[in-house]
Amino acid sequence: MKIRIQKAGRGSALITALFFILIVSTLLMGVGTLAVSHQGLSLTESDSAAALDVAEAGINYELRKISQDASDADQYPGAGSSMNSGDFSVYCTNTDGSTPWNQPGTVTIISTGTVDGISRTIKITAVQQDGGGKYAVYALQSGTANGHPTTINGNVGTNGSLLFNGNPTVNGTVVFNGTTAGWTGSDPGIYSEQHFPNSIVWPTVDQIADQQGGLSYIATHNDNNLVPAIVNNQLVANGSSVVTFVGKEGGANYYLTNMILNGSSSIYFDNSEGPITLWFGPSGGTSTITLNGGSAAIRENAQNNPVRMYIASSSEFVMNGNTELDAGVYDCNANASGQTWGTVVENGNPVINGSIIANSVILNGFPTINYSGSFFTPISTGFYGFDNNSWFEVNPSGY
Repeated sequence: MKIRIQKAGRGSALITALFFILIVSTLLMGVGTLAVSHQGLSLTESDSAAALDVAEAGINYELRKISQDASDADQYPGAGSSMNSGDFSVYCTNTDGSTPWNQPGTVTIISTGTVDGISRTIKITAVQQDGGGKYAVYALQSGTANGHPTTINGNVGTNGSLLFNGNPTVNGTVVFNGTTAGWTGSDPGIYSEQHFPNSIVWPTVDQIADQQGGLSYIATHNDNNLVPAIVNNQLVANGSSVVTFVGKEGGANYYLTNMILNGSSSIYFDNSEGPITLWFGPSGGTSTITLNGGSAAIRENAQNNPVRMYIASSSEFVMNGNTELDAGVYDCNANASGQTWGTVVENGNPVINGSIIANSVILNGFPTINYSGSFFTPISTGFYGFDNNSWFEVNPSGY
């Protein structure tokens, strides 16, 4: 009997051991399954996150592309490109979803990133980021500001070079557009600056005049008869005389070859009935445009009726003394050979409430330029950038 009892105990221990091994094996299988499942989920999540990164890389790719040349935009159904981590396909649409994108202007960019078979799509809206013409002063080729307290209340921009002597005040941003744009000499280091890779293209005065039939047409079809003081396309005011330019519905266009204000004479812009535009010609020819002494050109504060002055002649536009000008001044022109001209010179203590766009701007003495609205629009801007609060994922799903 004793021997039989020992054999039974041995059999029971074996069964217990086998049962324990079964339980441990089951647990290990569960742990292994969980580990494999967790690893697979981690890989999927990693691929999903990587797909989103690749999609955003596609957005950046397209922003760079249209910033260099908007006409080179990728259109529907999209252009693909491969990266080390995956592939993306990207294209542009108008903001209403229609295609093709009618550049330039606000654009919607849609990009799909794919990594290991997992795709995610994002959509953004991009806008032109260079200010869209919102400059108090823009010097296409060169800008010089001498002395303090020269004050510019607004942005200053250039495609070329800026030279600031005496640390003039700029209550805005100094913007350099183009890879060669920058300071003449050392950076003063006291201004808020932005640097963009592409120059801004501004139309010539002749190109703008072509929208009105051309400068030659304006020279013979204008509203000079509304101002009796204009004789033979010339205006010379002396003493304390006041000459009034009036606007009209649809806009009044005046053509001058010379305008000289002396003493305390002044001109007044009555834009209550419509915009006023002064054109100075002939294109590439000589003319005299000088505001001297205490003369002033003051506009009535009428909304949506801007006062603009376009100088097509090669002569300088000069303001001296304590003059005031409430208008936008545009002095950029060129001929078929590519020769350019257009210079605005501010001497003494003049005040401009408006905007100056010229090939060359020279600010001497203590002028003040107050930006008061976007009078002029460039042909192209510096770059396209992300529009705030416009990012979202298209049809997000759980893989």
